[in-house]
Order: sequence, then structure tokens, then C-alpha cells
Amino acid sequence: MKTPLALVALLAACAANAAPVVDNVSVSQAADRTVTVSYRLKGTPAIVTFDVLKGGASLNPTNLWSVWGDVNRKMSADGTYSFKWSPDGLGDEFDLHGDTLEFQVKA
Repeated sequence: MKTPLALVALLAACAANAAPVVDNVSVSQAADRTVTVSYRLKGTPAIVTFDVLKGGASLNPTNLWSVWGDVNRKMSADGTYSFKWSPDGLGDEFDLHGDTLEFQVKA
């Protein structure tokens, strides 16, 4: 059976415009408490955002303002990126290794 050329072109266009996917998220914390988040964006270009949850609840947004790098802006497709976040607004007791936190990176 022959596949019509128009159908092949349509399927190729749909595959090329696949929804963006964030994966391979990794998180580390330096001695100065700065948190580095690395991730891979696959699919199409997208605005990448992040959130930090503690006990399933989002941290107060005022604690997330000190962030820089590849986040909160449109990123090119199919790349590996990273950004840094300073948890200074959370006080001296914050420690990535001692607290149960979930980092969500979304596109």
C-alpha cells in the first residue's frame, strides 16, 4: 500500500512540532549554599520556569527571586542548560541535603 505524500508530510510536521520536554534534571548545592539546577530541553523551543516545593507546597515566591541563568525565558530546543538559585531568603537553616525539597523545571 502506498502512503500518500501529503500524509507523510503531515506526520513529519507533527513530529517536528512535538511538545517540549524537560528531562535529566539534576540539582547540586555549593558550599556557599548556591543551588545549581541542570536540565535538558527536548522538542521545540519553550519558556522554561522552575518552582521549589517543600513538603509538597511551593515555597513563597519571594524566596525564588535570586535566580540567574537558563530559566524564566525562552530556550532553544534540544539543548542542555543550567541555572543557579540562591536560597538566602530561606534563612541559615536551609540546606539542600538536610531538607526534603522538590525542584520542578517546566517547559
